[in-house]
Amino acid sequence: LYGLNYCLGWTHEIGGEFLEARACYVSAVDTTYWEPDRWYGIIGVLNLDLVDSDPAKIQEFVMDINFSSHLFEGGTTWAARPFFLSAHAVDDIDLHQVKDFYLKLSKVKFADLPDIYIGKLWMMRYLLAQGLGKSMESYKAIKNSIKYLFTSHYDFAHDLHLESLHGLILDCKDRENDIIRVYDLFLEELSSSHILKKAINILSDLIDLLYAKKMYDRIVELSKKFTDKELVKTERLFQLAYCLVHIKENKRGKVIYELHLKTEGESAAALNNLGLLYVENEQYEHALGLYTRGLEIDPEHENINKNIKIAQHRFDEIKAQEITRLTLEKEFRASTAALHLENDYILEKLSQFILQIKLQEDFKEWLVPIAKHKFYTLLNIDRQRAESIREQWLKKGYLKQTDDRDQNGSIIYSINPFMEAEMLKLSKHKIPKQWIDGFISISIQSLEQVDYFSIMERIVKVNKKFRALLERDFNELTYNHLLGLQKATIVLSGSLVELALTYYFERKKFKTIPVKDSKGNIKNKKLYDCVLSDLIDFSMEKNFFGNDFSYLSNLSRIYRNFIHPGRELKDSLDKGKADLCYISTREILKKIV
Repeated sequence: LYGLNYCLGWTHEIGGEFLEARACYVSAVDTTYWEPDRWYGIIGVLNLDLVDSDPAKIQEFVMDINFSSHLFEGGTTWAARPFFLSAHAVDDIDLHQVKDFYLKLSKVKFADLPDIYIGKLWMMRYLLAQGLGKSMESYKAIKNSIKYLFTSHYDFAHDLHLESLHGLILDCKDRENDIIRVYDLFLEELSSSHILKKAINILSDLIDLLYAKKMYDRIVELSKKFTDKELVKTERLFQLAYCLVHIKENKRGKVIYELHLKTEGESAAALNNLGLLYVENEQYEHALGLYTRGLEIDPEHENINKNIKIAQHRFDEIKAQEITRLTLEKEFRASTAALHLENDYILEKLSQFILQIKLQEDFKEWLVPIAKHKFYTLLNIDRQRAESIREQWLKKGYLKQTDDRDQNGSIIYSINPFMEAEMLKLSKHKIPKQWIDGFISISIQSLEQVDYFSIMERIVKVNKKFRALLERDFNELTYNHLLGLQKATIVLSGSLVELALTYYFERKKFKTIPVKDSKGNIKNKKLYDCVLSDLIDFSMEKNFFGNDFSYLSNLSRIYRNFIHPGRELKDSLDKGKADLCYISTREILKKIV
């Protein structure tokens, strides 16, 4: 009946019978079974009311209409609905007033009107613009309607909003300016969490548009607004990965290619592109695996067949280089054993050579070109001796000639990279020259020169209680003195004289020694509690060894000054002071034992 009522209304309208026409249009609204068909009557009524310019009547009519989701089902299919004239004939009815009505509705002023009424008017403009193919006007109208329709009853407007945005994307086709404008709008819409949740449904089409126009950077920027889980739903991971690699974001591109293969299944193209990324990272074995899987899908794939040969060749080349490297490393490590047999002169020249070589501009990873005549300048010796040393080092594996030459034709040498650390270890484990010289200098003759044997003959006659200690300390003192160990000589001299004086006073039946405390008071101190200074001071006070016996004072002075590191930092210790301590100790022993 809505169709008959609408046609009657249209007939009355073109005949100038506007009241009759409005009544028929109202009947068309009331007799509609399918909600979207109500638009025939609604638009008919409003088109007449806008001509009459009766705002109150228009507002009352619009406010009475229930704007539900059902009213907007099917989009603009109401623009040409089937109309059954009989049981055997089918015709279409046309909504004649749409263009005129849209123009009239666009001129309505919204000032001082209720929000819901304004929202409904914008929603009608959305529908009319959509029916007329005005996608941008339709998008703007539905956005405006949402500003005024706050209640949950109108939540369906958000779906219409998304549909209009999707429509904009689909209408862009190949128009680059339109694509960029829609892209910017889409990014703006993503600021709304509600839109963000549902935007996945139309993201795929936008990616297709951008991809077709090679706007790869925009696709990448857009993808950053979504999680990987959301991007998977677009089924456009291959395109995204391609874009990422195109703008040199290879690490992220690799992740997305892997995700594409996992979620969308394997394709020869994806396996080939991912293989290229592994080749770029020199992960040839992994790349070869991907290429092999790609050829199982498409044995004739041109790019994969080409790339797998390149990757295999490079893989074999690197494998051969690794074998050569490991062999050379094994030889170099073994050759460092020969360093332990080298004399100081050769070790010094090797250290000098390594230092000079590392300063060369062409030195890289222990490879360096060296002209044959340049060896003598690096070693700072004559040419003949330099050539002899070069030949020896080649035989011992300290350096090796490669088959490569630099631009000047000079041989590129591979320098043993383990020599430097080994020589450092040798230098740390080297016996001090002073010790070696000391070992060599110890002989019966040198011992006789320091009265060693005559003193030892005296010591063996001392009572058993002190004999072993005196023998031990005098042996260690003489040994350190002959080795030239100055600090040890001074320390041992003081210790030995303290022991000898203790022996002397015990033999003299002294059980205590009078000692001045810090306040100058005299107190008796047990003999075994006395230190060197206590014993020397008492000996010198009582002249036990005579007035001209200076050895005690010499020893006391040097021992007191150099037993503490702080004094040594101010006044250097030398051989003369150490010798004086040894001589003083020896003479004191002669007096005591």
